[in-house]
Amino acid sequence: MMKKIFYFTILLLVALVSVRKAVASVSFTEKQLLANINNARVAADMTGYTQAYMGSALERAAHAKLADMQKYKYWSHDNPVTQEQWWKIIYKMGVRGKVAENLARGYSDSAKVVSGWEASAAHHTNLFSQVYKKVGLAIGEVEYKEGTKTVVVAVFGE
Repeated sequence: MMKKIFYFTILLLVALVSVRKAVASVSFTEKQLLANINNARVAADMTGYTQAYMGSALERAAHAKLADMQKYKYWSHDNPVTQEQWWKIIYKMGVRGKVAENLARGYSDSAKVVSGWEASAAHHTNLFSQVYKKVGLAIGEVEYKEGTKTVVVAVFGE
């Protein structure tokens, strides 16, 4: 048990340090992105609507996913290097229940991130699902062969 707690703590610290370093050149914040997510949900006039709000386990999961993408320099839901599936990274951070992941890359404005998700069928479903009342967000830079890109990770949960 102590070994698991130790590894969890190390993974969390690595994720937070990696994300903190990468956020410096990003032009929008998680708070702005959350506001745009909620604005889109209100504009969709969802029946039984509940605003999404930040959830700490979901935030840890989003930051861990971003750190994984930064470390292995990939653009995918699943890690093509380690073959780890996206939901396993999220569950390692203590998230339980139904979850969904939305990714975005190369946007300089949080409203455009949400518009991009609205235009994608799978991301649209996650964004507007009434099942997902919480969201964890991470925004940072990932260095790819073609250059550094702003990457957004949103982990939606119950």
